[in-house]
Amino acid sequence: MEQLQQFFNNNRENLVKILVDEKLKNGYGGLFISIKRNLDKTPKSIDVYYLKMIQIPNQIRTDLIQKYHDANSDTNVCFFVLFDKNTSIIIEHKIE
Repeated sequence: MEQLQQFFNNNRENLVKILVDEKLKNGYGGLFISIKRNLDKTPKSIDVYYLKMIQIPNQIRTDLIQKYHDANSDTNVCFFVLFDKNTSIIIEHKIE
């Protein structure tokens, strides 16, 4: 998960641009950042993709909806989901 957090921190500006563009085209959802691993568990690549709310797995979707609600549906708040095989972290980011 540390590698995903580091990737997010190093690429935050570009990831925000991607998320804003996708949100305008596809509606509410989340930008997922996931890591693919080799058979020996070493990192292979990091993938970035946008999922519409209806496409997001149930538990993560429930968590995202709650976060949107907690943010009073502020359109300047966006969410990123760092997703490893067994773990996910939702990062809230306020667009200034």
